Amino acid sequence: MKIIIIKMKFIILILTLLNTCLVVNGQSNSYNITTNKGSEQNTESDIKSELASHFPYINPADWQAGMKFMTEPIQDKSFDMNWDIGLIPYKSKDPYNKIKQSNFQWKTFVFEFLEERKVKCPRGTCVRTYLIFSCEGKKYEHEFIGDITELRNSKVLNTINKLVYLDEVDYLKTNILGKILFIKTSRWMHDDDGKSKYSIETSKLIPVKIINIGLGTQYNPSKVVFKQLDSEKENYLNIYISGINNDSGAFGNSFDDTFQFKDPKLDYPTISDVIWKVIQKEKVKIGMNKKECILSWGQPNTINKTITGNDILEQWVYGSNSYLYFNHGVIETIQD
Repeated sequence: MKIIIIKMKFIILILTLLNTCLVVNGQSNSYNITTNKGSEQNTESDIKSELASHFPYINPADWQAGMKFMTEPIQDKSFDMNWDIGLIPYKSKDPYNKIKQSNFQWKTFVFEFLEERKVKCPRGTCVRTYLIFSCEGKKYEHEFIGDITELRNSKVLNTINKLVYLDEVDYLKTNILGKILFIKTSRWMHDDDGKSKYSIETSKLIPVKIINIGLGTQYNPSKVVFKQLDSEKENYLNIYISGINNDSGAFGNSFDDTFQFKDPKLDYPTISDVIWKVIQKEKVKIGMNKKECILSWGQPNTINKTITGNDILEQWVYGSNSYLYFNHGVIETIQD
């Protein structure tokens, strides 16, 4: 009986270690997804606010034990970029002994705890804060120069290179996979022979179906794969919700700026179907008003206003060579 119990405890230990840092490749990796080349209206209007509230930004000083991160894979092998991950073995005496991205692709790191230590420094003795992670039964650490309070109040970008916040990916899988959302940008991506490329013949403010969700990047943790309702071609966008390990969203594409659950056309009942199709293609035409132009092209970089007699003329400048000329709030001339 004692032998059986010992064996069972050993098996449980092995399974626990495997679960702490799971390496998955090929078809078995549900986070490694690609797009191929080739419904029902969502009425849950409150899900968007739930997404944001469930994953608010958390300062590294307040990270909780059990938060999961996965190492971002090398995106383009042709450049042979083997980045350092911002971690070294636990209590390593060599602060430059950072682990390599190529050795930890697709591996899961679990945050364990914060640890303050007194170390020797040019001033004598200084305090350092370490974020401790576990993987494959081993511990790794990321150093911050200062104590926990200084970490919490720091204005300096403090992220761990190449670690993707995995909990966010899992949450999106549970909450939007298989749903119909409206996409707010026409800048879509697709996979082509292992490389990411911009898609053509795209639109915005149209319904799309979310068909897969996998691992994105450090700054945009979730790779959201979708397709138009009348097409089998798959496209994707990498997005973030919380900005965790992304300096509260300093970089990347937020979910709220990329997708929405409500049909945007419902907010603009006075816009004709003809003009709405122009907006969806991010085009403008003579006779469109300011609101319609902003929906299509966004806010201009500069607005120059001139009042001549009874005419109120405005020049809207987009970039370096696109101009819209308004007379009494309606496009009169387009220079693009």
